[in-house]
Amino acid sequence: YRKQGYAVEAMTVAMDIAKGKGYRIVMQQVRTDNVESIALHQRLGFETDGYVYQNKKGNEVVIYIKALM
Repeated sequence: YRKQGYAVEAMTVAMDIAKGKGYRIVMQQVRTDNVESIALHQRLGFETDGYVYQNKKGNEVVIYIKALM
């Protein structure tokens, strides 16, 4: 089901629900080797400082943040 827009649609709906519940920021950690997820977050306007963290499972991740306005 890749390249059919399902992830963009799902993320958009999830952000709309979060905004409706009063959340002002969405934050997600994305594995540095997940090129498709990184592209998705960039396409949706998420920002990152590019700093690489190590999560509890030992994976390298980058934090993506987006303000809900």
